[in-house]
Amino acid sequence: MSDIDQISDKRETVADQESQESSLNLRHYWHIVLERRWLVVATFLGIFALSIIYLVRSTPIYTAVTRLQIDRPEAGAIDSGSQLVLQGNH
Repeated sequence: MSDIDQISDKRETVADQESQESSLNLRHYWHIVLERRWLVVATFLGIFALSIIYLVRSTPIYTAVTRLQIDRPEAGAIDSGSQLVLQGNH
């Protein structure tokens, strides 16, 4: 086996070990979250409730007013379904 092959094998071994370690770390973290799931749920619900209370109690910053004006059709207009047809000389 040449030196290059040995170095390549060592790199692959180190990469495999790091991959396994990161997988174990993720599994370990997931296990911790599952063990403390009530703490996670309670924290989420607490923050959610505080956010809702803040939104309900805060004064609105933006306001908007709109006015919709609908004019009566002109004397020469006939409504035919979805199209407006004008009568008269074109």
